[in-house]
Amino acid sequence: MNRYQKIIERVFLDRYRPGDIEVSFLREDLIDAARQLDLPVPRNLGDILYAFRYRTDSRSPLTMTTSSWCERSTTDSSLHRK
Repeated sequence: MNRYQKIIERVFLDRYRPGDIEVSFLREDLIDAARQLDLPVPRNLGDILYAFRYRTDSRSPLTMTTSSWCERSTTDSSLHRK
């Protein structure tokens, strides 16, 4: 698992509850997760979301729980299950 996957998975698992169809988070949560995991904070936080959407292994625990993500604004994002 790469750094981006670890960060987005931490954010998701901290907020996801069984049955949720949306898990909202702020970009600052990505920074907090990186620090909690003792990982370098990425300069381009949007690339974490892009990587999840387009470059993530479909067998990861996160993609088995949610099938898509939606960025609502420059400050908050959501992961959705369809």
